Amino acid sequence: MGAPPETIQSYFSSVELAFGALERIFETEGIWVKRHNLIYETVKGHIAPLRHAFDCWRLNAWFADAFRIDTSDSGFPLFRHVLQLENDRKKLADKLGDLPKPDQIRD
Repeated sequence: MGAPPETIQSYFSSVELAFGALERIFETEGIWVKRHNLIYETVKGHIAPLRHAFDCWRLNAWFADAFRIDTSDSGFPLFRHVLQLENDRKKLADKLGDLPKPDQIRD
Protein backbone atom coordinates (compact mmCIF):
# COMPACT_ATOMS: atom_id res chain seq x y z
CA MET A 1 0.00 0.00 0.00
CA GLY A 2 1.64 3.19 -1.15
CA ALA A 3 0.74 6.80 -0.99
CA PRO A 4 -1.37 8.14 -3.84
CA PRO A 5 0.39 10.16 -6.55
CA GLU A 6 1.43 13.71 -5.72
CA THR A 7 -1.24 15.18 -8.01
CA ILE A 8 -3.98 13.45 -6.04
CA GLN A 9 -2.47 14.55 -2.74
CA SER A 10 -2.25 18.11 -4.05
CA TYR A 11 -5.90 18.01 -5.15
CA PHE A 12 -7.15 16.92 -1.74
CA SER A 13 -4.88 19.44 0.02
CA SER A 14 -6.42 22.18 -2.14
CA VAL A 15 -9.94 21.01 -1.34
CA GLU A 16 -9.11 20.95 2.38
CA LEU A 17 -7.73 24.50 2.16
CA ALA A 18 -10.90 25.61 0.37
CA PHE A 19 -13.09 24.10 3.10
CA GLY A 20 -10.94 25.80 5.74
CA ALA A 21 -11.23 29.16 3.97
CA LEU A 22 -14.99 28.80 3.68
CA GLU A 23 -15.25 28.00 7.40
CA ARG A 24 -13.14 31.05 8.26
CA ILE A 25 -15.39 33.23 6.12
CA PHE A 26 -18.46 31.93 7.91
CA GLU A 27 -16.79 32.38 11.31
CA THR A 28 -15.94 36.02 10.62
CA GLU A 29 -19.44 36.93 9.46
CA GLY A 30 -21.56 38.64 12.08
CA ILE A 31 -24.59 36.99 13.68
CA TRP A 32 -26.99 39.31 11.84
CA VAL A 33 -25.45 38.43 8.46
CA LYS A 34 -25.62 34.70 9.27
CA ARG A 35 -29.31 34.94 10.12
CA HIS A 36 -30.21 37.00 7.08
CA ASN A 37 -27.82 35.73 4.42
CA LEU A 38 -29.52 33.36 1.97
CA ILE A 39 -26.22 31.99 0.67
CA TYR A 40 -25.01 31.16 4.18
CA GLU A 41 -28.31 29.51 5.10
CA THR A 42 -28.25 27.47 1.90
CA VAL A 43 -24.62 26.36 2.11
CA LYS A 44 -24.14 25.73 5.84
CA GLY A 45 -26.20 22.52 5.88
CA HIS A 46 -24.20 21.01 3.03
CA ILE A 47 -20.64 21.81 4.10
CA ALA A 48 -20.18 19.05 6.71
CA PRO A 49 -21.58 16.21 4.55
CA LEU A 50 -19.55 17.42 1.57
CA ARG A 51 -16.41 17.58 3.67
CA HIS A 52 -17.00 14.04 4.97
CA ALA A 53 -17.56 12.83 1.41
CA PHE A 54 -14.21 14.32 0.36
CA ASP A 55 -12.53 12.69 3.38
CA CYS A 56 -13.95 9.32 2.33
CA TRP A 57 -12.85 9.90 -1.24
CA ARG A 58 -9.35 10.85 -0.04
CA LEU A 59 -9.12 7.66 2.03
CA ASN A 60 -10.36 5.67 -0.95
CA ALA A 61 -7.54 7.12 -3.06
CA TRP A 62 -5.03 6.30 -0.32
CA PHE A 63 -6.11 2.67 0.11
CA ALA A 64 -7.26 1.94 -3.45
CA ASP A 65 -4.35 -0.38 -4.17
CA ALA A 66 -4.84 -2.30 -0.91
CA PHE A 67 -8.47 -3.32 -1.36
CA ARG A 68 -9.92 -5.02 -4.37
CA ILE A 69 -13.52 -5.86 -5.15
CA ASP A 70 -14.16 -8.69 -7.52
CA THR A 71 -16.15 -6.93 -10.24
CA SER A 72 -17.32 -10.24 -11.67
CA ASP A 73 -19.06 -10.90 -8.36
CA SER A 74 -21.73 -8.94 -6.52
CA GLY A 75 -19.24 -6.84 -4.59
CA PHE A 76 -19.65 -8.90 -1.44
CA PRO A 77 -16.57 -10.60 0.05
CA LEU A 78 -15.47 -13.69 -1.80
CA PHE A 79 -16.47 -16.95 -0.17
CA ARG A 80 -12.86 -18.08 0.16
CA HIS A 81 -12.09 -14.93 2.17
CA VAL A 82 -14.96 -15.69 4.52
CA LEU A 83 -13.66 -19.25 4.95
CA GLN A 84 -10.15 -17.93 5.60
CA LEU A 85 -11.44 -15.53 8.26
CA GLU A 86 -13.40 -18.31 9.93
CA ASN A 87 -10.33 -20.57 9.87
CA ASP A 88 -8.24 -17.80 11.44
CA ARG A 89 -10.89 -17.28 14.13
CA LYS A 90 -10.80 -20.97 15.03
CA LYS A 91 -7.01 -20.94 15.32
CA LEU A 92 -6.92 -17.72 17.35
CA ALA A 93 -6.57 -19.36 20.78
CA ASP A 94 -3.67 -21.54 19.60
CA LYS A 95 -1.88 -18.59 18.00
CA LEU A 96 -2.33 -16.45 21.10
CA GLY A 97 -1.07 -19.33 23.26
CA ASP A 98 2.10 -19.51 21.17
CA LEU A 99 2.96 -15.88 21.87
CA PRO A 100 5.58 -15.26 24.54
CA LYS A 101 4.45 -14.07 27.94
CA PRO A 102 4.77 -10.33 28.72
CA ASP A 103 7.73 -10.94 31.06
CA GLN A 104 9.58 -12.80 28.31
CA ILE A 105 8.99 -9.95 25.87
CA ARG A 106 10.36 -7.36 28.30
CA ASP A 107 13.60 -9.30 28.82
